[in-house]
Amino acid sequence: MPLSAWLMLVFGCTILYGGLAWCIGIAVRQRDRNANASAESPTAAGPEDR
Repeated sequence: MPLSAWLMLVFGCTILYGGLAWCIGIAVRQRDRNANASAESPTAAGPEDR
């Protein structure tokens, strides 16, 4: 394979898996933030209580 193909593979994988890691990180932080908020105030209405 030509060098340009290898470079595009590395670039594409970096963008793809970097974006995946970023989105998973956001989801994990939101889950932790929501878990902490519900633990601090157990009387707060959650989505299932609405």
